[in-house]
Amino acid sequence: FSYFRALPHGFSVLDLCSSWASHYPQELLAGAKRVAVHGLNRQELDANMQATERHVQDLNDNPRLPWNSNTFDLTTMSLSVQYLTDPRAVFSEMHRVLKPGGLAAIVFSHRTFIEKAVRIWAKETYDGEGHVHLICRYFQHGPAGGWQSLTSIDISPQHGDPVWLVTALKAP
Repeated sequence: FSYFRALPHGFSVLDLCSSWASHYPQELLAGAKRVAVHGLNRQELDANMQATERHVQDLNDNPRLPWNSNTFDLTTMSLSVQYLTDPRAVFSEMHRVLKPGGLAAIVFSHRTFIEKAVRIWAKETYDGEGHVHLICRYFQHGPAGGWQSLTSIDISPQHGDPVWLVTALKAP
């Protein structure tokens, strides 16, 4: 969460594929001007108390995000990348709506609804490192020169489900 501390006062964040919770530490959102949440279920988004705005949309039907280019300082997607049928289109849209120098953060676990996950993900459910490489490819096949400082880290708790984080910065 150190990236939150480096964000300018009045920052804007977009939580893609969100639900009733955005998983942001409340104390770090104190400087946020805008917390936009995006997801499939209106009732769940309405229950998200961190949100300042909500948008219902199925990215598999339409990956085009409704926000202007260069709008957000940070985009996040937690525990949903495995359901995207056209992840490259979605990652291109993340790039478009991020401000130059903005961060995209993708968090995933081995937990998934197998019947809803895309085949490449569902075939190797427990391959965390393989999924990291796959997500890195989604970034790398984005706009030419579009992403930099691609990183990944295993942020798994000592006891519990394995969790990985993959991040990239939009090139200035």
